[in-house]
Amino acid sequence: GNAAVLVAARIPHDELDLQRWCTQHQQVMGVVLQLPRCKVVVVSIYIRPSIRNSVTIDWSWVEDLRKMHPDALVVIGGDFNTRHTCWGSRTDTYHGSNLVCAMKENHLSLLNDPDLPTRVGQHAHQGDTTTDLTSTNRRRALFWELGADTWGSDHQPIFIRLRGQKITAPKRATSVVCWDAFRAELEQTPVTTPGGDPETHELAHLLQTIHEAKRSSTQQLQVAEDKPSPDLHRANLWQEGLDALCAYRERGRTPGLRCRLNIITAEARDYAITLSTDRWCDLCSSFNGNISGPCIWPIFRN
Repeated sequence: GNAAVLVAARIPHDELDLQRWCTQHQQVMGVVLQLPRCKVVVVSIYIRPSIRNSVTIDWSWVEDLRKMHPDALVVIGGDFNTRHTCWGSRTDTYHGSNLVCAMKENHLSLLNDPDLPTRVGQHAHQGDTTTDLTSTNRRRALFWELGADTWGSDHQPIFIRLRGQKITAPKRATSVVCWDAFRAELEQTPVTTPGGDPETHELAHLLQTIHEAKRSSTQQLQVAEDKPSPDLHRANLWQEGLDALCAYRERGRTPGLRCRLNIITAEARDYAITLSTDRWCDLCSSFNGNISGPCIWPIFRN
């Protein structure tokens, strides 16, 4: 595992130099975000599992970070791979206790809900646990939410939002047709009408039926300008995966349920790769001799 922070290009930011704290046992990466109303320091960390008690994790970077940016909102999150009753574990480990002490000394509060595990057990004898932690110096400034779908991982995504701050990308309107609903609508609607010229009325009614079926099966959506329109088949595959994950967690974690979850997840991933490749090929096919090199270069960079 490793630590990383991905920042949208539209948000002004500077990378923090935390390389001296990266060791064979921990990876630390951080950035400073310049938001309209405040400065936010975001740090991602990964602690390797099964570290012996004889190994000391160096938390001094937290104190240095607070001193360098005393006025900033600090958010530290990542996979800490340690246990403590503060975040729902049954026991306190040596490294977990040291982490709690470091948080208290630097006036950081835990955002996690102790009753919500963040990692899904991978077999019947492995329960759900909390290894993914988020801490901050301003607890009331943030919303913390645990995502339901693991998206094929063994960890659930965590969403953290600033209260009173809304940074959104420019949107564009798009529409998506659910063709299964379209076909079902046509099957339930009669396509003939009595009286007059049968051929004329039948054709007119058929066209009207098709138009109404498409209208009722179309969803109007707002998506980011730099994002493609949603693909319903991909969305349906991930929904099947979420249903399989819920069944696995709620019905005994049997090998059969695990196998079904793995198959659906693999299918969704394969389709996502195929879809991404097709979209890239379509983009490349749209280029022509009138497009200059300076115009194409930003596309490849993004």
